[in-house]
Amino acid sequence: MAEKSTVMYARTINLGNYNSERIEVKLTIDEGQDEEGRLEHAYQMVKKQAMDKHSNKINDNGDLPF
Repeated sequence: MAEKSTVMYARTINLGNYNSERIEVKLTIDEGQDEEGRLEHAYQMVKKQAMDKHSNKINDNGDLPF
């Protein structure tokens, strides 16, 4: 059986007033999958969740960091 790896991406969003929220995604990398592609997918998932929930707190200029 092939060994599987994982990749994780997370962001902590400052909500103000000493509050924050951490959003993270952990994905499995199956044999033959592109590691960079999986990391990019994890990044896009976290970015979408963060923008959906906290777009008023995040300035997204289409560039990192969001």
